[in-house]
Amino acid sequence: MLAAIRSKKRFQLSKIILNFSVVPLIAGIVYIGRLVLTLFGQWICNSFGSCNSLGSIMLSHTLSEFFGIILSLFFGWIYFRKKSNFFIFIIISAILTWTNPLNLLNLSRSERTRTVLDNKMAPAYFVGDRIRYNIIKTEADRSLKHGDIILFEGNEKSPESYLGRVLGVPGDQIEFRGLNYFLRAPGRLPVDVALKELPISACRVNLLSDMDLALGGKLDCFEESLYQINYKVLQRKGLPLLSYLEIDRLGGETVRVSANHYFVLCDNRISHCKDSRFFGPIPDKWILGRVITE
Repeated sequence: MLAAIRSKKRFQLSKIILNFSVVPLIAGIVYIGRLVLTLFGQWICNSFGSCNSLGSIMLSHTLSEFFGIILSLFFGWIYFRKKSNFFIFIIISAILTWTNPLNLLNLSRSERTRTVLDNKMAPAYFVGDRIRYNIIKTEADRSLKHGDIILFEGNEKSPESYLGRVLGVPGDQIEFRGLNYFLRAPGRLPVDVALKELPISACRVNLLSDMDLALGGKLDCFEESLYQINYKVLQRKGLPLLSYLEIDRLGGETVRVSANHYFVLCDNRISHCKDSRFFGPIPDKWILGRVITE
């Protein structure tokens, strides 16, 4: 009698384990379906209109999320429709698929990915590009270098996250001179950072949306060199890097970067982006991660 009870308990336990193991399997199948549908949504955008906009990304993501929920409910209904705990497993399955199972598995990893939602870092990154970045976890992680691209959050008045390139590290003094700037860094030779004009095609402006072009007006492509790090920026000839309002906000055309702060700018300098011209040098506690460049 006792042996029969134990056998029955073991059978029930194995049945519960089997039921729970089916849920992540469903989630994995649905995630693959969501990925296929996302690619299909991007193909629709490319075929019938410009995909260089936030709307096209939201369309793909919305279709993907909707598909995930419907398909998870469908698989759950097939497997659990005759079981007493049908609704419990359906809810678990829907949550897993809606929140993206790969993100749940990657919560503890130091490397993350995200989709670029604007063209403020063009021509390095455009809307829809996927970037990888290392999470800032320790003080050592915050030892950023000139030219690093970072993901950072704003203050309570602007709580979104932004991308920017580090131009000044703690101890630096930056003197803005029209289009260019002069950088004095402790322990390094002063450098006059000047822009070298390039053909406009070198900055791939054809990938910008009509709205970006309307806001930016005439664009010019330049190469900027900072301590042997070369990158392209979008600027307009004859337009100073700092406006009168930004000079007033920064307290002058010479900026000293204090301890635990960094001075960052977008590569698309005329995109009305929120960088250190808006926030001033940003504190390191705002920094979320360093973008991994290929």
